[in-house]
Parts: sequence; structure tokens; C-alpha cells
Amino acid sequence: MNKPKRVLARLSLIAVSTVLALVAADLVLLGFDRLYAWLAGDELTTENLHVRFADYYRDGDRNPFPKEEAGKRGYIVPIAVEELVRARAITTGGGARFEAEGRRLLPPSGGKWDIDPMAYPLNPDRPAAEQVWIRERIEISGTGEHDGIYTCMAVDKDGVVTLDRDVVARSYASGVTIRGLRERETFAPNHSWYFCYYGVAGTKWASQFDADGCVRVEINSAMVREREELVGPKPAGQRRIVCLGDSFTFGWGVNIDDCWTRRVEAELRKADDGIRTVNCGASGSMYPDEYVSALEHRFIRFEPDLVLLTLCLNDLLPTAHALAHQEPLPWVMRQSRLLRDLFQGYALEGQLRFPPERDLVGELLALPDSKYPLWCMPYPRQSVGRANLWPGGGPQRALLRGRDFCQARGIRFGVVIWPYIQGLGRGEHYPFAKIHQLVGDFCGENQIPFLDLLPALRDQVETTDELWVCPADYHANPRGHALATPQLTDFVRTLLR
Repeated sequence: MNKPKRVLARLSLIAVSTVLALVAADLVLLGFDRLYAWLAGDELTTENLHVRFADYYRDGDRNPFPKEEAGKRGYIVPIAVEELVRARAITTGGGARFEAEGRRLLPPSGGKWDIDPMAYPLNPDRPAAEQVWIRERIEISGTGEHDGIYTCMAVDKDGVVTLDRDVVARSYASGVTIRGLRERETFAPNHSWYFCYYGVAGTKWASQFDADGCVRVEINSAMVREREELVGPKPAGQRRIVCLGDSFTFGWGVNIDDCWTRRVEAELRKADDGIRTVNCGASGSMYPDEYVSALEHRFIRFEPDLVLLTLCLNDLLPTAHALAHQEPLPWVMRQSRLLRDLFQGYALEGQLRFPPERDLVGELLALPDSKYPLWCMPYPRQSVGRANLWPGGGPQRALLRGRDFCQARGIRFGVVIWPYIQGLGRGEHYPFAKIHQLVGDFCGENQIPFLDLLPALRDQVETTDELWVCPADYHANPRGHALATPQLTDFVRTLLR
């Protein structure tokens, strides 16, 4: 064998040995991952394996359990029927006759109802065999004594819908309206639990949590993360600020005293001890029309002097995790712990890096319905998607409704927008500024006080991940909440005047 061939053979042997060694190391690391997950009481899946920081719950006694079991254990309950958003019109009569026989809802002559008996999966990323499906509920009005909300139990091949109870036994002329309701859940009243992360020990994020990597969550009798004393009638001389929004308002992943709502209250009470903030933040994929519906039906009980409706970008655009419409990690990356760790160590998975010349917001605004992520689209699909986000005018209509609701009751109203926690470090490019401008312009045109928190967080840290709860959670951490507090305090102080 000549020298070039010997060199090539040796290089091939080294390459094969290296690959085998990496595969062996991957298998060992995978075994450690699974052992750690088993000890932590959390299921290891391909969804959470790609980061070292998976999240899970602990009950009030600190016993761990998977997030998927929160509903079964009574920590999550459906919201009240009257609070459900009337998301889509199935029919408004239009000259057709509305007919029903007992529990059977008959379709229009020659047509079918646009009703699906299976509403949406609670965990769309789980295997089909493990899904929990929610049945769609509909509201029927215009029938008089039989008006109400019904559950669709089945739809046969002829389009006849079986309901959960009798509706009517005769026909009606046009004027009957059927609307599909957007099913939602909320936290059960009077529960305490822990939201936890494993893998944070020894990292720069560890100081934000207790020894188990957890933060405590306490839900009061009004089903919000607040003090029970605020549930009762408002004392004389007290002024209340009801804070609506999603998990950035709820304070997901941070202790309640680190959340901006409690920080703003502490600042305002230095001059007026009668001020209280009421954290009415929710979590999960929520939308502005749901915030306003909750205000109208549930949170008005707090007798607010001011309502702050706080927006995040997933209220406006189809974004999730890094970006919902981006391609997932390549198969080889998903299968290899070593490659994932190397990738994460180099770029931090979920850190967005787009060139300034790319119009990312324009791309998102132009996406067709088929590209909207499933989690942004609780079934039936017509109820959300594009129509529910900024391109379809859903948030705009909700802001106007919230403004008018508050004005009619002499309540001040303001809108706040949080930046997506991406591209905020020094020298980094933030690709979502355009949507901030669009929201600000809309509020200005409609006399809605508006605060953009992008300037409060931009260029305040070296890299964006310094503002994350941890690499498994891109919510603002205590530092992010603290940076936003001065501008929020000034905004509230101005509105209260």
C-alpha cells in the first residue's frame, strides 16, 4: 500500500472511531438524562430533551408531577360559560329555516352546519392516543325559551348534530343565530403549587429559584395570582389598578414579588399607600378579546380605577418559542444530545438572529391561515388564526371594546406592549419593532394611552438570554421585570392623575 492510501486508511479509521465514540457518548448521556428525568418525576420526551432545562410542576407538598396532569389533579378548570368568547358565527339565519327535534339539530335544507363535535386537543404535541379532546360548545339565540349554550356530542354523515340536551321541537324562520364558543381553562381557585425547572442548578439562572428550581404560585378565590384581601369590596380611599394580560402579567417563572405588577405597586405606594395592583394575568395562548371578556364578566368585581391591558407579541402575531413557522431542528440534531449541547452552547437554542434588512413582521403578517400554528388555533380553526391576530383585526376590535367598556364606567384605560425577549442585547437586532409601531399608531389614532416597553429592555444586557427565565422559558425574568418597572410606574402615575 502506497503512502497516500495508508494516510487515507488511517484518516478513515480515525473518522469511524470518532463517530463510534460520539455515538457511545450520546447513549451514555441519554441514559443519564433519562435517569435524571425519572428521579425528578418528569417524563423525558423529544419535545423537552433538546434543552437541558425541562419544566414541570410540584403540588403544595412539593411532590413533582408532569404538567399534563394539572387538569386531572384539579389545578386547572374550565372558565365560566358566560366568559367564553363568541368566536365564530356558524349561521345567522339568512332566510334559511332553523329546525331541531329534541337533541337533534337539523342542518339547513341542502346544506350542513359548520360544526365539529371535537373542539381541539389539550396537548397538540402529544401522541394521538394520549390526547384529551374538548368538544365544541355552541350558543343558540333567537329561539326564545330554548336560547342557551349547548355541547356538540356528534355530527352524522348528513350533518345532523346531536346536542347534550333538548333544544326545540319546532321550526323557526330566519333570525336564529348559532355561534361557536372558544373553549378556555383557567387556574382553579384556592390552590397553591410550584412551577419548576430541572437543569438550572449551577447555571447563571439558578439564583431566581429555590433549591428545587421552583417558584411558588398561589391562586386566590377569584382564580387569579393575587392576595385574598383584594377579593372583597374596595375600602374607602383605596385605588385599584386591574392588570390584564397573559403570562408576562401573570409572572410566569418568577416569584410574585418579582413580577412587574407588584413592583409597580411598591413604587406607587411610596407616595400613596392606598394604591393596589390586581394581577389578573392569565397564561397560555390567550388573546385580547379574552382579556376584555374576562374584565367584563369577572375582573370588574375588583372595582378598578384604572385598567391596564398588556399585550405580548403572541397576542398579535403567530409566534411561539423561537418562531412557530420556522422549521424544527434537523432530525440528527433532535437525536443527538452532544450535537444539541454543542449547538446550544454556541448559539443558545431559541436565540433569534435575523439580518436587519429582513422584514420579519411583514412575513408574519402575510402568512396564510394554513401557516398559523395549531396552538394558536384552538379548534374549530375558523374561530382564531388570522382573524384573531393583528392581520385580521381581532386585537384592534378588542382594544376598542375595552376602551369603550371602561369609558362608560369612568375607568381609566391604557395599553402596554412587551417586546418579545429576543434580540435585546447590546448590538443585537430586534426584528419585531414594526409591530410595536403598528400598535402604537393604532392606539394614537383611537385616543388610547399607550406604552411601549421595548426601550426599557433594549440594550440593557449584553445578550438576550440574561433576560430569560432560563433557556427553556423565554419569559422575562426578575431582571426583565425590574427594567420595565420605572416606565410602567410613570405611565400608571400619569393615568391615575
